[in-house]
Amino acid sequence: MNPPSSPMVSTVANSSLTGLPLRHDDPVSFSLILKVLLITTLLLVVTYVILRWYARRNNPDNELLRSEAVSLRCLAALRLSTRTKVYLLKAGDSEVMITETPSGVHVTRLFKKQENISDKQSDNQERIKK
Repeated sequence: MNPPSSPMVSTVANSSLTGLPLRHDDPVSFSLILKVLLITTLLLVVTYVILRWYARRNNPDNELLRSEAVSLRCLAALRLSTRTKVYLLKAGDSEVMITETPSGVHVTRLFKKQENISDKQSDNQERIKK
């Protein structure tokens, strides 16, 4: 005796392999999938634009980089080992040290040592005493 067939369930020749009949009234429609993908894409684009704007707004050197072209001049190049190199560059009015290692590149901005005002005053006082 065969069970009565429902219009919602259809059997396939290989349904005995899977054990599950195929359904024709799938509740998740193709248009719903497209809507979800579209909304997800729009949210990702909005997030990307906000992050780019935030990064540009909080970068103080951004205006400096856009306003003037800085020429780089190599002052010294050292090979510390077979895998480590150090470069000293003059960029505009400041010096930059670039260290190249197998784990990556590190850029360090070097600042000129400024004399303290108190040191100058003590030097002047010593000269006056002599």
